[in-house]
Amino acid sequence: MQQPIRITVRGAERSPALEDAVLQRSRKLEQFHPQLIGLDVTIEMEEHSKQQGNHYAVKLVLQIPGNDIAIDHKRDEDPYVAVRDAFAAAERKLKAVAARSRGSDRAKRRTGTA
Repeated sequence: MQQPIRITVRGAERSPALEDAVLQRSRKLEQFHPQLIGLDVTIEMEEHSKQQGNHYAVKLVLQIPGNDIAIDHKRDEDPYVAVRDAFAAAERKLKAVAARSRGSDRAKRRTGTA
């Protein structure tokens, strides 16, 4: 990654363990798209109710050449589960973007426009 990962925590205490979980999962994202430029991670504790407990929302913004990908995962009581689910969605999205990119490269080679 060309830029450092930016981690923002709102409404809750910043936890070294949670930051470590984010860093581990972000390293894995580079396997799916080696040209990943940067990553912004926002973990936010939403207002809670007495019956439902605390809910965490995780938002990811991935910068890749020519595009930004936004992932918005909301409402999980466990911040680690919210981080896991958001990064799983980011992996799926990066795989789809990489597949489309490979497909368009192949099409250009076949038609001779590349």
